[in-house]
This record gives sequence, structure tokens and C-alpha cells, in this order.
Amino acid sequence: MSSSDPRTRRVITRAWQIPTCEGWIWSIEPDPETGLGGAGHACKARASHHIAAVRYTGGAHTPADRDVCRAHLAAELDHLRREHAWTWRLQRVAMPAPTITALTLTVDVRGWAHGHKRWHLTETDATTTVIALELFSTSPPIPTPPPRRDRTARPGAPAPQLALFTL
Repeated sequence: MSSSDPRTRRVITRAWQIPTCEGWIWSIEPDPETGLGGAGHACKARASHHIAAVRYTGGAHTPADRDVCRAHLAAELDHLRREHAWTWRLQRVAMPAPTITALTLTVDVRGWAHGHKRWHLTETDATTTVIALELFSTSPPIPTPPPRRDRTARPGAPAPQLALFTL
């Protein structure tokens, strides 16, 4: 599949259907020696990429899908690479490489013109393309279509005066 072919195109009608980042932001890092403590919160920025990977847990392959923003994409891929290397070292099981798809959210202009708020979520293959990483998750807002023209009635030209003809 080439990088320009869309993989899936899903219609989104509600804001809660828009995928958000599943990354974690540490406000207080945990103790490096014990790994305990620390505080933070979920990222919840709009996701820009979807990662479909396979994990080997308990002697079985399980799918692991995550939606991440560009700020957490590198950390998630590094975590998967370390996990696959650890699985190879301990279990001698080769894991497939993760599949990365870019998520593009566009407004349905025809639906918007008729008063329906509807978006299209398109996934395109981004496994072989160069991904620009970000330090902070600054996903652009959902683009809104141009405003509709106002179709209110305007007064027209006055009607022509009719002359009375007498014979």
C-alpha cells in the first residue's frame, strides 16, 4: 500500500469519537531506583497517529493498538522496540514490526452546509514515511469550512410604474 492511499475512512458525528492521545505526562517523575511514586495526568490531545502492534504475553500473541500524538510517538515506538528486543532475548520469539498509520481529520463540507457537524477520519499508512516529531502535542484544531453566505431576503428594485392609457 502506498503512503497516499487511504486505509480506512470513518464518519465521525460526535466529539467523543475523535481519537485522543493515550500517552502519560509526568508532572513529578517516579523514583528511578524503585519506580514508585510520581504524579501525572493523561495527555488527551488529539491523536495524530495510530500504532498497531503485537505483544507476546503469557505465551500468546495479543494485539496492542494505541493512539498517540506526535509528542508521544517516539516514546511509544522506543517502548515497543525495547519490548520486542526483550521478548526475543528471553523467549526467542520474533515479533512483527508495528504498523503506523497517520490520522487525518477533515470536515464534511456538504454536511456542514446542511447544518450537520460531521467529520471524516482517514488513516493512511505512515510506516515508511518520515514523521515530524514534536516536543509538545500541538495537534492543529479541526479545520472549519468557510462560513455560509447569508441568504436573508434583501429588498429588490421597486416595481416599474404603470401608466394609465385612456382611449
